[in-house]
Amino acid sequence: MTLPDAPRVLALSARDRLALTEACRRLAERLEREPALDPDDVAATLHLGRERFAARHAVHGRTTAELAAALRAGAPADAPQAAPAVELHLGALTEPLPGAPELPQVTEALALAEQLGASPAGRAVAVQYGLAAWLIARGVVPREIHGEGTGALAADALLGRTALADALRADVDRPGGAGEAALVVDLTDPGTGATERLRVTPEDGAPFSELLAGLLAELWRRGLDVDTTLGRPGRKVRLPGYPFRRTTADEQPAAAARGLRPLTPHEQRWLFHDLVRSSSSAEHNARAVAVRPGPAPEPAAVAAAFTALQQRHPKLRTVFTQQGGRWFARTDAAPTGLTAPVPGRPAEAVAAGPFELRDAPLVRCVLDTGERDGTDWTLALAAYEPVAGREAVEALLTELLTELLTELPDLRDAPHPVAA
Repeated sequence: MTLPDAPRVLALSARDRLALTEACRRLAERLEREPALDPDDVAATLHLGRERFAARHAVHGRTTAELAAALRAGAPADAPQAAPAVELHLGALTEPLPGAPELPQVTEALALAEQLGASPAGRAVAVQYGLAAWLIARGVVPREIHGEGTGALAADALLGRTALADALRADVDRPGGAGEAALVVDLTDPGTGATERLRVTPEDGAPFSELLAGLLAELWRRGLDVDTTLGRPGRKVRLPGYPFRRTTADEQPAAAARGLRPLTPHEQRWLFHDLVRSSSSAEHNARAVAVRPGPAPEPAAVAAAFTALQQRHPKLRTVFTQQGGRWFARTDAAPTGLTAPVPGRPAEAVAAGPFELRDAPLVRCVLDTGERDGTDWTLALAAYEPVAGREAVEALLTELLTELLTELPDLRDAPHPVAA
């Protein structure tokens, strides 16, 4: 949006409703203390610098005072079980709706319609096309886009079935009625199959900008990772941190019964650091590498040795998981298998890649048999540093790799590997 008085959306998330309520309170206090804060900066900081948790809340307003009041007035809901599936339905119109939003996609489509001498229905196609294109640019990923009349033409252009210019010039088979909506967003619950319809049509003089801000806020609350900056620029500012809380006494027995334990402070710190910075877990990938001449061991023998190593050291079977909006660690019963080598890449490079930090092994072992050049073979062992140990982690992995090599019958007297 380009209008200076357009609403801003502040989107927050947390592991559970209690933490989310506290986050809303802290942010409201900050906005009240510093009313000169630019809402665009606050919205951009929340969108770009925070991890997306399951429990969601979002408010919209034009000033810091309005936003702070909305944060205090709203009651965050419990986390949804799963984000809904989205479908876009574009209605049949006979002419552009009054107060077309000043969005880049709408403006460009209307300019093209003007160049082509499009009819009023063609200009309606331009508005509907631009509205849906703007939503898609904000991160809305519809599983279907369909429509009637002008909406069908706009949908065909969005799906690439026809060129936008052809859609703007085409005749409309079905005239629209007074009750038609420019855009309807259907949200289908994946569990129950129930569908709710959100209409995007100005009523009682409400501007499009207000409707679109409210729509994105609602989509965020439903669990969709949409861009709630509305496409407006903003710089990062200091905001209240995440309200961490310990697992309560009531939660601890239930989590323990599922084989879950709270994250250690060290694990917690780096997990959230790496989740916020995409793929940065590679920075906390510790590894050791051994290069050996001669014939390589059989992959099955290395896999068996790696399994035995993980059985002796349960920490190597640690997995991070999210339950009820909170993060836990668990010890996986099944040891991790060997990671397959990648053609053209050294074993160390494969082992050094970023880890998946949700329900995935945090250790990997890569065997490169040297078949490409027929000389040395390589064994690389890697682990996510917060799991392997905070201090001297590479030395620890070197010891573990030495232990792994001694499991192989022909290598029990081999020299120690070199830590990467």
